[in-house]
Amino acid sequence: MLRSQCNDAYWHGVFGGLYSPHLRTALWRALVEAEAITDRLAHRDTSWAEVRQCDFDADGRDELCFASESYAAILAPSDGATISALDFRPSNVALINSIARRVEAYHSKVKDIAAGESQGAVSIHEVSRAKEAGLAQLLRYDRWNRNCFRVLLYSAEKSFADYERIQLDENSAVAGGDFRVHHSDAFGAALDCDEEDGWKVAKKFAFASNGESFEIVCEVEISPRSAAKALLGVETVLNFLAPDVPDRYFDSHGERHPLRWSGVTPPSELRVVDEWQNAAVNLSAPDAREFWIAPIETVSDSEQGFERVYQGSQILAVWPVELNAGETWRGRLTLTVTKYR
Repeated sequence: MLRSQCNDAYWHGVFGGLYSPHLRTALWRALVEAEAITDRLAHRDTSWAEVRQCDFDADGRDELCFASESYAAILAPSDGATISALDFRPSNVALINSIARRVEAYHSKVKDIAAGESQGAVSIHEVSRAKEAGLAQLLRYDRWNRNCFRVLLYSAEKSFADYERIQLDENSAVAGGDFRVHHSDAFGAALDCDEEDGWKVAKKFAFASNGESFEIVCEVEISPRSAAKALLGVETVLNFLAPDVPDRYFDSHGERHPLRWSGVTPPSELRVVDEWQNAAVNLSAPDAREFWIAPIETVSDSEQGFERVYQGSQILAVWPVELNAGETWRGRLTLTVTKYR
């Protein structure tokens, strides 16, 4: 536990900090391992599962904290009934470990600096130069925390390019609404949300574990009060750190793509592999039209200048939705995590 208290990943400055995924990962790994050890001492059984309701992040609203011998997950009903943290205990991996892109004061300087330029001899805290061209085009800002199983409901006219640029203009009450918990136990939860724009949304989560792997099934039901045509996506966020190395990749229909890949792939199965951390995630979205995949990249400050930093990938399983008033659409996204080897 003490290894997780290193302060470097808890602040932001020119020598690293919060925007450095490798620093966050080292602390997450220590926390995951420490929590797993503690839970093994508390649960002598080989197989176990539990849920606790508590204000995990001290924001004044309760979360549901699921755990077993193979996973730990934090479900936030007040943030669109999404999973904000997800750990794979057999490999001590924090699977989400991403960060929302926010406005930083120094972003105003990025647009005016060409790659390699500098303003001369100044202190390291005043250096303004870019490590590569085109960084201004990466200044995109997220509407939501980078969680898993967020439901995005948006116009049928929107495209993958809009998703990549964070311009879907999705229904905010569906995506980030305050869901009511109707039922929860050690193996799942049922939640729903009525929102003013005319949609009723329900989500059910089911957790299953067999020690060396686990599965989360998220079922979504959505119903309009008047006839509607839209696209619906269920989003997953994963961060396996190294976007350009051969042992971290997307595997879709026999083709491999690096983690920095941005594109569209056919349904309904997608695999994301981290050979180095010994983890693999399989996503299954029956009847989905396609998967949309885009890297989450921040523009942050460092001692060498402004730089892009890969903070994970956003993966959207997309379905077309066309309903009359009172009709119900149902869809399902399953996330399965195993060791790579």
